[in-house]
Amino acid sequence: DAALEGDIGATANTIYSDYFTAQDTPFTSFSGDFDLAEVLLAGEVDTVLVDHGYGVEKVAEFEGQLELAGPTVPLDRGLGMGVRKGYALTDRLEEALASMKADGTLNALLVKWLGEDTATFE
Repeated sequence: DAALEGDIGATANTIYSDYFTAQDTPFTSFSGDFDLAEVLLAGEVDTVLVDHGYGVEKVAEFEGQLELAGPTVPLDRGLGMGVRKGYALTDRLEEALASMKADGTLNALLVKWLGEDTATFE
C-alpha cells in the first residue's frame, strides 16, 4: 500500500481506528457526537475513512464538495446482528433474511451499498 498523505481522521474505537493503529499510520481520532463529513469540510483533517454507504450518501449531500477516493479497504470479516435471547421476533427476522437471500434481494442491497466487489451469498 502506498503511504497515506495528509491528516487522516477516523472515529475512535472503531474498525477504522483499529485499522490505522494496526498499520502504524498516524491519524486523528474523533469521538463524541459529530459528523465526519462536517469535520472534513471544516478542514480539521484532509481525509476520513468511512463506510462506503455513508461516503456515497455524503458525496451526494455535499455535491461538489466531497469525493470518494482510494480503493475499498476490507476491514471486517462480515456483519452481524445481535438480538436478546428469547426475542419474540427472532423467527420472523430469520425468515425475512432467508427470503431475501433466496430471492436475491440481500445480494442486491450488498452490491448497492458495498460495491460490485463485495462478497455475496450463493
